[in-house]
Amino acid sequence: MHIAFFTMGMSKGGTERVISNLCNDYLIGKYKLSIVTYMEWHCDYSLDRNINTYSLDFTPNNSFTQKINELNKAENKYIELMKAIQPDVVISFLPRPCIIACLAKNKLEIPVIGSYRGNPEYEIKNELLRLFVKKIFNKADGFVFQTEDAKKFFCKKLQKKSRIIMNPLNDNFVRETYRGKRSKRVVAVGRFTEEKNYQLLIRAFSKVINNYRDYKLVIYGRYDGRLHLKELVKELDLSDYVVFAGQTNDVAGSIYDASLFVLSSMSEGVPNALMEAMALGIPVVSTDCPCGGPATLIQNKENGLLVKNNDVDELANAIDYMLSHPIDAANMAKKATEIGIKYGGKSIYKEWEKYIVNICESKRMEGQ
Repeated sequence: MHIAFFTMGMSKGGTERVISNLCNDYLIGKYKLSIVTYMEWHCDYSLDRNINTYSLDFTPNNSFTQKINELNKAENKYIELMKAIQPDVVISFLPRPCIIACLAKNKLEIPVIGSYRGNPEYEIKNELLRLFVKKIFNKADGFVFQTEDAKKFFCKKLQKKSRIIMNPLNDNFVRETYRGKRSKRVVAVGRFTEEKNYQLLIRAFSKVINNYRDYKLVIYGRYDGRLHLKELVKELDLSDYVVFAGQTNDVAGSIYDASLFVLSSMSEGVPNALMEAMALGIPVVSTDCPCGGPATLIQNKENGLLVKNNDVDELANAIDYMLSHPIDAANMAKKATEIGIKYGGKSIYKEWEKYIVNICESKRMEGQ
């Protein structure tokens, strides 16, 4: 069987990591594999040399009008490519690839499984677009969501043929918990986008810094200046206490001895970074943001702290509690490491494989 994965790009990110790990660590050797990107080919992950790679070669754009105008052209290029490589099934990730794969489905007669990784309520705000997406996604033969809340956004027809499959935890984060004296660092990891809400994290940290002058807030990720966070740091007189550490190829090693990990997002699917910090045994604090990902991972006060979404005072109080109660924080962190067993890669990969094979088998039986 030839499985083709279709996504926006393969730069650093949770979706891209799921695709690369699923292919590299589990499906390779069992199936013929291809990865197709909507954007020009660029991959920040090492892929097995037997994985075929292709690109539709579009450049990213954020204009709604541009996206709509580009849709027909993208669909035609996608159809041409799929006819050339002839996969038995397409697994499309993220809204635009899912839309294109579903639009082209009748012209190709290739089974399509979509996967929505984020929060549709947050990401699809336009009412007409919501109706369009719901209608088009119904064409898919199957769909994978990460939370029940995300699944419930869509029509019952799609819900019935969908599955909840969590993100697989990268094996690199399943290791013995750090046992030395933890560094006086509060850490965060992720893309510098609005939904990550780093403004909230920086403002919350400013409210506790007077009690923790020997601590630093260290944020890992590619900072491009669009959110003006460095200006906010300067405004709050935090230049000596906030570090923009840039991207790292070793997230686990970079945060392993941190005193606290904080997720401040306004919206998430199931956040890989939070899951990974928990598996490492780092005390964690997270906003209880839609569509329910952090709440799926954290049982409040048992394996971490959940705080009200976008509430600077609650977040500051939670950070203060974890730093001032190291024994409680350590006990919660110890409990959090159980996530490494629950969401270990192979168990999640098996769920993916079973679902893909079942969809393909069902479509084959329908065709007889």
